[in-house]
Amino acid sequence: MHLRVLLLSSALATSMCRRSSAPVTDDDAAVEPDVFAPGAPVVARVRCRAGGVRWAVAPGAGERFDEASGAVLGDRDGDVLVPAIESATVLRAEGEAPMVFTHALRNTLTLARGATMAGTVSLGGGNRSEAVAVMAGALPVVVVTHDAVAGRRHAVFAGDELRAVCEQPEARDETLTVSAAASARGVLIAWDEQRPEAPTSAVMVQFVTPTQRGGTCPAPRRVTPPDQDAEDPLVVSTPDGGAVILWLAAREVERDQGNDTSTDVWAQSLDAAGLSRGPAVRVTGAAGHRFGVAASASPDGRSVWVAWRVVPESGTEARGDGGSIALGRLTRNGQGVARAGDPVVMTGPHANPMGTLRVYAHGLATRPAEVWWRERVEGSVVTVHRAVDMTGAPEAGTEGVREPAFGGELPAWVDAQGRGARVLRSPGGAVGVMQVRCDAR
Repeated sequence: MHLRVLLLSSALATSMCRRSSAPVTDDDAAVEPDVFAPGAPVVARVRCRAGGVRWAVAPGAGERFDEASGAVLGDRDGDVLVPAIESATVLRAEGEAPMVFTHALRNTLTLARGATMAGTVSLGGGNRSEAVAVMAGALPVVVVTHDAVAGRRHAVFAGDELRAVCEQPEARDETLTVSAAASARGVLIAWDEQRPEAPTSAVMVQFVTPTQRGGTCPAPRRVTPPDQDAEDPLVVSTPDGGAVILWLAAREVERDQGNDTSTDVWAQSLDAAGLSRGPAVRVTGAAGHRFGVAASASPDGRSVWVAWRVVPESGTEARGDGGSIALGRLTRNGQGVARAGDPVVMTGPHANPMGTLRVYAHGLATRPAEVWWRERVEGSVVTVHRAVDMTGAPEAGTEGVREPAFGGELPAWVDAQGRGARVLRSPGGAVGVMQVRCDAR
């Protein structure tokens, strides 16, 4: 079976194999300190409890939902590593929140509200990205990148019926990464591709109006510098209707014994039409390899919290597991973004994080931001989260809170009041949404 779902973490793990920018000397100050987060290695009290489940496709014969483990169990035929539901996400909206999922065997994209299949479209065969979905006002918008005989392209759909908005041909690159964020005027879409005019990979940004009906999407623009080898963009909405885009860029660093390749996180502010506001800013300074980037803007729009996984050298790249998790903050105004101090390490010395991350900027005085990740512990995968306090320091006394209610999966969303949701899926093709309630403190 083709590997259709390419996680951001595995995509970024190939960064040291790419072409890199011109060599530069490493910064004097280490951005990610070579220490672990403060606090004794104790297991903190569970904060989240599972609620009711709304199934879009209910478990079939031979499958059942086990509330204790937060998983669908049974002996129904299916591939645990590549399940029938290859990607799924649930959006936040008034009323019955829409769920979007892709089916590996049927090659379809579906939008469901509860058990009602509101719209389904065929994607055709070939490798494809996870479906990325955002709410543009009250309108769900979905973007999927896929490889076909005619070449790589991403397709944009809108509304419950998944009406075709537009398609965009993409140049080849190592990954199928695509990101999207709603703005005050429409939707901003970002991806990376190998540009014909340069031997490096570039990050492209495109503004799409969801009311467009078919045809080619509006012309994109390159957002990264021409001499930068940039990949794996992430674009996030800001409360004023703009956005911030982040990406990874490879560079060579001079060491005592030869050179090494470092992968940095960069950021730039965008307006509602995807035009740059201010210069691009390098978020990380010390040598290291970053991947699994996540970000969230604060409710007032003045801060953007950014998290990533990091390993010190290319030889220690774990390609999925390991490393430390760092959290940093950017300040933001009409002139762009700027780095606000050095990041902090959120994980302890024995942590083994894996995959992608989630960041939620709650804006609370006592808990302005929180990072969620998945961690491999004694042969199983657990869901962990840790907040920072008003000074930006990790909450003391713990290396993170393990939450069995999430069953080793990341939340679809969690708000400042502790309300959240997670996606449930099974090898046999079941998919649904479980409500989760976490203590807000």
